[in-house]
Amino acid sequence: FFFQAEDGIRDAQESRGLGDVYKRQEYMGILLIQRRGKMRYTVICFLFLAMWSIAYSINCSKKEGCKKVARNVFVFKKSTKTVFRVFGSWDRKNYYKGINYSVDSEGRNVSIECQYAGHKIYYRRRSSPIISNIRFEIILLSNNNLRVRVVDSNKTRWEVPNVYPLPETPKIKKLSDPIYTVIFCMEPFALKIIRKSTNETIFDTTGQRMVYSEKYIQMSTLLASFDLYGLGERAFQFRLVPGNYSIFPADHPNTMEDGSFGHNLYGQYPIYLSREKSGNFHTAFLKTSSPLDVIVHQKRLEFRAVTGIFDFHFILGQKDPEMLVRKLHKSLGRWIVPPFWSFGYHQSRWGYRNVSVLEEVAVNHSRAGLPLDVLWTDIDYMQKKRDFTIDQKQFPPFNLSSMIKRHRLRYVPILDAGIAVGTAACAEGLSRDVFIKNSTGEVLTAIVWPGLTHFVDWTHPNATKYWSDMLTALHMILPFDGLWIDMNEPSSFCDGECPDWKPPRKHRKHKKNHTKNHSKKNKSKNKPEHCPAVPKKENEDNKKEESQFSKEMPYVPLGLEEINTKTISLDAVHYDGWRELEWHSLFGLMQTAATHSYFQTAGNRQPFILSRSTAFGTGRIGFHWTGDNGSSFKWLRVSIPHLFSLNFFGIPFVGADICGFIGDTDPQLCARWIQIGALYPFARNHNDWYAISQELYALGDTVLEASRANLRLRYSLLKHYYTLFLKGRGTGTIFRPVFFSFPDDEILYVDSVLNEQFMIGEELMATPAVYRNTSLVIAYFPEDRWYSFYDGSVWNNGARSRLKRLSVPLEAKVPLFLRGGYIIPKQSASKVRRIDDLNDCFKLVVALKPNNDKTLGAQGVLAAPADIFDENLVTNDCVEGDCLLSIVAKVSGDNLTLKVVGRTVNSHISPIQIISLRLYGLPKLPSGAGDALVERDGKQEKFKTMITRFPHYVKLRFEPPISTCSGISMNVTLNSVSYTHLTLPTIYSV
Repeated sequence: FFFQAEDGIRDAQESRGLGDVYKRQEYMGILLIQRRGKMRYTVICFLFLAMWSIAYSINCSKKEGCKKVARNVFVFKKSTKTVFRVFGSWDRKNYYKGINYSVDSEGRNVSIECQYAGHKIYYRRRSSPIISNIRFEIILLSNNNLRVRVVDSNKTRWEVPNVYPLPETPKIKKLSDPIYTVIFCMEPFALKIIRKSTNETIFDTTGQRMVYSEKYIQMSTLLASFDLYGLGERAFQFRLVPGNYSIFPADHPNTMEDGSFGHNLYGQYPIYLSREKSGNFHTAFLKTSSPLDVIVHQKRLEFRAVTGIFDFHFILGQKDPEMLVRKLHKSLGRWIVPPFWSFGYHQSRWGYRNVSVLEEVAVNHSRAGLPLDVLWTDIDYMQKKRDFTIDQKQFPPFNLSSMIKRHRLRYVPILDAGIAVGTAACAEGLSRDVFIKNSTGEVLTAIVWPGLTHFVDWTHPNATKYWSDMLTALHMILPFDGLWIDMNEPSSFCDGECPDWKPPRKHRKHKKNHTKNHSKKNKSKNKPEHCPAVPKKENEDNKKEESQFSKEMPYVPLGLEEINTKTISLDAVHYDGWRELEWHSLFGLMQTAATHSYFQTAGNRQPFILSRSTAFGTGRIGFHWTGDNGSSFKWLRVSIPHLFSLNFFGIPFVGADICGFIGDTDPQLCARWIQIGALYPFARNHNDWYAISQELYALGDTVLEASRANLRLRYSLLKHYYTLFLKGRGTGTIFRPVFFSFPDDEILYVDSVLNEQFMIGEELMATPAVYRNTSLVIAYFPEDRWYSFYDGSVWNNGARSRLKRLSVPLEAKVPLFLRGGYIIPKQSASKVRRIDDLNDCFKLVVALKPNNDKTLGAQGVLAAPADIFDENLVTNDCVEGDCLLSIVAKVSGDNLTLKVVGRTVNSHISPIQIISLRLYGLPKLPSGAGDALVERDGKQEKFKTMITRFPHYVKLRFEPPISTCSGISMNVTLNSVSYTHLTLPTIYSV
């Protein structure tokens, strides 16, 4: 029995046509509905017998009239069990029933025509008539992949187009033995997908409410277990809890999820990962761009959309979530590898007023001994915040470009989505007719930073060429290395269209959650002008006046009263005839695609594009950051699961603004943040005009010491980090939850462990300190051998899982642990100030692990392209080819064997130098000297080897360093020490 208020008398509770807002209370089977302001109660009581909710289940057997219609697809003609729930989703008089079905010749495509069997003519508004005839389509794509579509039988509705970079329709593969079974019932229609091996439910509409009207569609599924991840971009823990979640790109700064509608952030990701009770995983991708509300109950999911169709793509995996995510990314379109320079440290701020300030920032980093690779400019560099203009007085292009070259930096400027009225870029756009039109056919006008603006219609055939020409002209004046595109949800400072706005003379106060600036530099007369929101028209009840578009909607999603809140009019019309309602969620993606096209045309095959608004498919062409976060420990903590989600969605190169964007940071927070941020795939410090300066050198000695230590760690691992991206070949996660590597360990699903520890690839695990005023960390080590990455001390010998206490000082490096059986190539970074300073010399950290044959072994990979900074060469040799070296170490008896060879016969590799080996997991050895016998190209050479014993590891240093050339096989005799019976070093704890 499910008694849920939002499933009962739903028309009354949600009908905005009655103009009532209800409070709901439940107690002992009694539903109390209070109409606010009028203290009017309706009390609905049920006899206990009537409360028994009997929803039919589908169990396919001949006795129950089940018939096989296609391969692994079965049908019931009619349910033999009662279909009724008290206030349930199904109504005896309102449901769909199957009237006929057809199967293709291969038995892979089943089409079921359904007819509405109810009495309603429309859903809440006459403008939203019930669609009488719909069609369910079941497509068996492969043994573990299927698709379910629900479409209007008589009319074409909006569907996300199959055009690059959006995901294409998956290709149908050969079916041998599908791991799923599909069952459907004709009357009332219901669909169920079951995993054959465990009989667990993947998707089940049994007894669930279904609405299919012109302007509102709703579909629900029962859940076999509640272990759910994903469903939209949001600042939240990784595992979802019961609540109401919105999915729709929106400008929501400093917004943290609380399980209520309207806390959606910048991305369109209706994708979830589910762990079944058996431990198997599956993913579901609802391919829609509609504003979407997803209600997560303990035992079911409910999807509410206002346009388009239902188009579900299911992938069933086994007990390895990482392998399943790789398949998901392949279906979404493989993500791209960023250019190597973008792995360096980035410094940005809204409020760098001129070139002199930028140069001061670069100089101060060098003086403080801090690496810096990329300088960014926010809208400060523009003339009156207008795209494709430059403030020639404060940012003379020649001076800016010369300064960037002088300090050996890269440069990334911002571009907003809105094109300012009255500029040359606007005039050119009007002449090419590339701007979005309003519902009357006129160019739509909105408001962003420069005032009145127009927005590019990316469906127009001239739009990409227009954007490319504008970028070409900008680059000729102000060369840039990458681009940052912002405000592209798209965001507007008024709701809908606002053609009559005039800028006020006085500045408005900044957003409430921005704190007063304490930096003298930003209290100058150059204080930014903010475009205020247009005053809303109010009615007599002091309520916001709704647009006609919202009034005609039977359901306004996202918890809004006005659907056009903080964005352009969703009834605006695009060149292809569809409305902004359909295209809104894809605006950022399409702008990124146009920007990517510009770089490709310019000859850059590995461009850097950072976009705030993203959607499924963005990873194929660009990158992302978590947006306008806050300066608090809560935001620091939530950045970890936020990055988990974005890796899952297919954008692994991502990071949060280090030290926070909105509000004043403080030394303790920033010291903790750089410990984590140094391990973000994308590491950038960026903050608000109204906050204090938070460059890492500006917050005192503690932050400076922590920054030096952790950025040195980052740069020492950058080529390993880059190798992980090349090794992934466009699929899989990089910054991932620990359970992705240890899915059977139940402790890893506990929120305190799940959200506060993370892994970099399969090899490294970090356990940072994420709370104020404490240096204590309780770290959990899954069942495997774990070494301290820094000194080789053993934190878990692999016999069982362990909890360990760590003390993490503010100025220390982040606690980092290396998994037994892996090799990490690292480099010396003590004197590195730019990523270009990294050479081809490596120190191999070898974490040995016992093998079944009583030997010890470890393995790793390393990218070795001829020129890692040549983006076109890397694309040819590493992305499309293979430039990875395979590194395998083995200790047998008193002999160490190390092989470093190309992974394939046609590997494109260049020489690297191996300076030393660190061997973790060996018994203690005496110091001394020996010989390394190296075989290269069939010839043997001897290298002098210095063996040094440390408390927890043995170091072998080669003189001179050993060059791999086209590959080496090396043998080292370790002082005739026997390893037949190994004893582990004493476990070291802090």
